Amino acid sequence: MKNRLLGAICLSLAASIWGGMYVVSKYVLDFIPPITLVWLRYIIAFVLLFAILKIVQFKTKSGGAKKGSRDWLLLAWIGFIGYFVSITCQFIGTKLSDAHTGALITSATPAFMIVFARFILKEEFTLKKTISILLATIGVIIVIGWDIDLGSYFVGSMILVGAAVTWALLSVYVKVAPSVFHLLKRQRMLFSLR
Repeated sequence: MKNRLLGAICLSLAASIWGGMYVVSKYVLDFIPPITLVWLRYIIAFVLLFAILKIVQFKTKSGGAKKGSRDWLLLAWIGFIGYFVSITCQFIGTKLSDAHTGALITSATPAFMIVFARFILKEEFTLKKTISILLATIGVIIVIGWDIDLGSYFVGSMILVGAAVTWALLSVYVKVAPSVFHLLKRQRMLFSLR
């Protein structure tokens, strides 16, 4: 029970931080261009995460797992589509529309995940999942409205849809990555035994 409560608190905190990011980025985008903000975000994250990695490696005396070229290609693909493209679309879309629209449209990401999981993970496409996709799409359209005025707000909303689609693609590929890494590791072990 204690772990479930802690899990619920952590999930609520993550959702709050993610939702608040749209409000903060809308404000910051008045001063910093979207692409610059994306790069600043990743430079700061890289420095912090690299420092944490080196501290953990020093404490555990490990050099980390060796990765082959296929591993790096998959990692680069996940990083490009999910983090660079998706976050760039998110910032540009939020700048052109508004913060609450950004949060609402990208909340449809799970609906896109169902579609990608069908084709990439070969998951079954059930009636329940189909109804879920339709309800999520209709819900987002009802909440944000259906104003097809081809101004910057509409363009921003379409770019935010791109952010939701690419984030869904990232989420599915992240599920693929561990199995691919494990398979490649087993193949390397088999080749080394020959």
